[in-house]
Amino acid sequence: MGNSLIISTPVAESIPFSDPNFTATDVQAGIIEAKQNAEGFPRAGLSLTHNGTVGDLAWITYSELLANPRILFPVKTRIKEFTWVNANVSIRALSFEFYKNGQAIGDRFEIVTPSATDRTNGYGYYIWAVDRDFLAGESLYVRVDYTAAGTSLSDLALVVWISRIP
Repeated sequence: MGNSLIISTPVAESIPFSDPNFTATDVQAGIIEAKQNAEGFPRAGLSLTHNGTVGDLAWITYSELLANPRILFPVKTRIKEFTWVNANVSIRALSFEFYKNGQAIGDRFEIVTPSATDRTNGYGYYIWAVDRDFLAGESLYVRVDYTAAGTSLSDLALVVWISRIP
């Protein structure tokens, strides 16, 4: 009679896992959870600009010189937040409108109206955790809508922060 060697390879499901940032309790579930929540890169900014005075209902895109304000996503993308700055010290009430795949009211998915204290020279306004997903080939449109008379935005820079998603 000889000695027989038993080789056992642990299965990831049988190995305990504990991390306060995960709900998983075993290594296999942790791997799956990490994969589902991983993004291709942390964040990147799409810079959208408008030189000069921004008129009411103006579409904001890479440059006001473009006839079509479409922002096309080549890969599956998630909008995370946005920030903006402008050259005017005091501007009238306004909203930023975000549209998906078209410019009709039914395509609008978000309206952001900065408070009066947020509408000052060089101020950045943020929306956190927007988490709106776009498939490859889908488009984003952004428009400014003024709601009261007064000074308009000018020399606007709007950055839409995005992440690539699996």
